[in-house]
Amino acid sequence: MRRYMIFIGAGMVLAASTLFAQNPGSEIIRSVAGDMDFYVTNNGIFGRSPITGNPGLVYPRGSEQGYLFGSGLWFGGRKLVDGELKKVMFLTYNPASGTGWATPGEYLTGSDDPRPKIYNSVEYSPVSGEFIGGPDPHPSWPLWLRPGMQATPMRAGIFEPSNSRRESGGDYARPAMVGGVEEEFVARFHDSSLGRYEVLSPEERAGAPMGLGIQQVIYSFVSDPYRPVVIIQYQIVNHSSDTLFNCLAAQASDPDLGDTGNDHLRFYAEHPELRTAFAWTEDEGTGHGVLAMSLIEAPVTGAAGFIDNSRRHDYKLAGRVGAFPDWTRQNDPRGFSLRYDFMSESIFTDDTGPGEKLALMTSTPFSMRPGDTAYFTVAYAVLDSLPAAGKARRGDSRRLARGMTQQDEYRRLLESLLDDYYDRETFSTISLTATDPEPETGLAVAAMPNPVRDRAMIRLTFGGRTNALLRIVNALGQTVMVRRLGARPAGVYDEQIDATGLPTGLYFAMVEATGRVCTTRFAVAR
Repeated sequence: MRRYMIFIGAGMVLAASTLFAQNPGSEIIRSVAGDMDFYVTNNGIFGRSPITGNPGLVYPRGSEQGYLFGSGLWFGGRKLVDGELKKVMFLTYNPASGTGWATPGEYLTGSDDPRPKIYNSVEYSPVSGEFIGGPDPHPSWPLWLRPGMQATPMRAGIFEPSNSRRESGGDYARPAMVGGVEEEFVARFHDSSLGRYEVLSPEERAGAPMGLGIQQVIYSFVSDPYRPVVIIQYQIVNHSSDTLFNCLAAQASDPDLGDTGNDHLRFYAEHPELRTAFAWTEDEGTGHGVLAMSLIEAPVTGAAGFIDNSRRHDYKLAGRVGAFPDWTRQNDPRGFSLRYDFMSESIFTDDTGPGEKLALMTSTPFSMRPGDTAYFTVAYAVLDSLPAAGKARRGDSRRLARGMTQQDEYRRLLESLLDDYYDRETFSTISLTATDPEPETGLAVAAMPNPVRDRAMIRLTFGGRTNALLRIVNALGQTVMVRRLGARPAGVYDEQIDATGLPTGLYFAMVEATGRVCTTRFAVAR
């Protein structure tokens, strides 16, 4: 019997539920734009829908193909308590119980923000940072850039806690939004409310809280090649005066593909450099693919074992997963010590047959001095089938992108994602391989770079012969540029646009072809 029922229709949801009613100030919303359809909260729970009881990560949007029932961050460390090194834990989501321990908002600091909330970039002006998502007043976009700075996937911007300072001029030049992203979510939470912890023993809870403040940034996409990808970056700050030793960060996941009890799970041990594990289900005739879980970034340390963020880039090629254990609700580790030991054991799960699976993608150990920041980033992606080096799922010849072999598809996607995350100012919207789209699905448009300074390249894809028109429209709906492209055979075309005469702001590139319209948005920023 399925754990979930009928999936609720599209649209953003601000919901009350049993879970959130127990945690005042907590908020949950649903994504609205990317091809990944998911729920996100302001207290660190990702992909859980307590409103519906359904999986909270669905792909593609509008389908009933769920992949994840929920996920969140685990963080463990050791600190001196009465002269003894104690194991201490903090969880934003426990898949075995469905609860989280985090408190929304800033760590023990004042702020004139009306409320700790989730920010979704589609509701905010990329020029002014002001809320444009509706008539009700909301705080402005929280991430900002100082003069000369650029938002990148690794460095999403400076969080400004005071709403009154979220404006251009003074310390800041403009709001920070990462290019190539359809929806960017930002939330802040911390570990200070011991009443939310599941650990009841005073002796066991000694040393808690650790004094962690956490920023979560989520990226989702609508353009190739990242349509089936969502990325979650955690920025974990040690606000305490204590040194935290032998720390471990992990993403806890509850994969849920189709019927409960027949999912499979395995770490991609053949290629540990890809830092990836896969979850898939028995062939139920539902069209489910494979959920890939990848560790994109974890802390890099210096010789003494403490975080060295000057070496963040080293993780791209040299980083490894510390462990990938699985467990069930029945053998959930309870208490700080058992959870910490569970995270620190170097277990890498292989497929043991169908069942209900819970998984933990864990970093290697690192230590944090007071004031240190740890970066921990994971990606979820939906693939058509397992890579050939993995165990065969079924004789399915579908591909994530045409022209790519089954064993290459995820490697190429992941390598592209890592290049964008570590080395570029934007997420690329260029396809990984040349494609020959089918006429009914082949109309596409992308703008590069994004944001644009002087010149933009508009990439157009036509699945069949067509007569096309390219139109550039500003945020007020006014057409500022029209280009008649004439008759074009199927293929990919690049149109150069001179944006030097366009004022700074939000624009839309619209291609009209054979009665159909396809649109992408981009910003002009100088």
